[in-house]
Amino acid sequence: MVFKELLLENKKQINEFLNRNNGHILQSYEWGDLRLKEGHIVKRYALVSEVDEIKVYCQLVFHKLPKWYPSKSKYVGEVWRGPVVSDEINHSELVEFLGKLKEVSRELNPVFIKFEPKIIETSKLKNPFSDVCVRGEETFIPCTANLNLDRTLDEIQSAFDKYTRKNIRKAEKKGVTVKIFDSRQHQLDAIKRAYGLLRGTSQRAGFRIRGQKFYEDLVDIQDEYVKMYVVEASVEGKIAASYITLTMGNTIYTPYSGSDRSMSEFKANDIINWELIKLAKTLGLKKYDQWGVLPLDAPLNNSMWGVTNFKMGFGGERERYIGAYDLVLCPKDYKLFSFAWRVRKMLKK
Repeated sequence: MVFKELLLENKKQINEFLNRNNGHILQSYEWGDLRLKEGHIVKRYALVSEVDEIKVYCQLVFHKLPKWYPSKSKYVGEVWRGPVVSDEINHSELVEFLGKLKEVSRELNPVFIKFEPKIIETSKLKNPFSDVCVRGEETFIPCTANLNLDRTLDEIQSAFDKYTRKNIRKAEKKGVTVKIFDSRQHQLDAIKRAYGLLRGTSQRAGFRIRGQKFYEDLVDIQDEYVKMYVVEASVEGKIAASYITLTMGNTIYTPYSGSDRSMSEFKANDIINWELIKLAKTLGLKKYDQWGVLPLDAPLNNSMWGVTNFKMGFGGERERYIGAYDLVLCPKDYKLFSFAWRVRKMLKK
């Protein structure tokens, strides 16, 4: 196995590896380009075989630390939903890959690199992270709801819970109309209309929202591998809910959505998801990744339970990943960073 950095000429090779190995869209070359636009440093590394076939891959994003942070180190690294690993990789090869990442990252002197891989909690590939890293704080909810689309629409709908089916019928009776935008200008216009809904939803649910430009930049990452659809549900011309969805390989993702609480009686979120399922079937996709749901052992007072119960109503399977692991490069600074982060969270509360 050879450890190497991958460049633009490897884009096709990277995305085809991701599609073969159930890789997440956050590890796509296109998503890395989006992070570059935000001003971050993006590196792509792989273990490749003697015939130059990728066996392990990750997209590593370096963020600058805030100016107030008292450290000589200037960066932290993040590998969202990676590394992506082929089936034949063993424990020692993954440990070797993590060690090589540590070596090549020293040039930027990061405090640590955070991994949140798309690796099922029961997988043996959890052990290399436990051996080399320390448990870290999660950026993402460690579970998603995966809906199997490789069935007929009748079979898919029959697995919905009774409340979801009832809400879809209610939305139809109340005259909710759904539009799906797949052209660039229409998507940009729809994002401008959706941003207020996204902001309001983030405030209610207590999660972070990005600036409007980030969502507009999503429009430009589309190519032969990644596609985007903006879906809008309206009642008599007033928007009740809007979703920004992405597709890659055989999967559709719904990372961003917003709704108008004053219009909750129209059940726009339910009918949007039903229309997205039908769209995905038309496109020949096999999976619907609903992005994030709480694990069963999450505290009952967690504000995300409402969203979680809504998503699980569509009959998807809860898929739990191994969580966050930090590869520490500067132990003293890591302790300081962890303390400062805890203080910041307390002050925000």
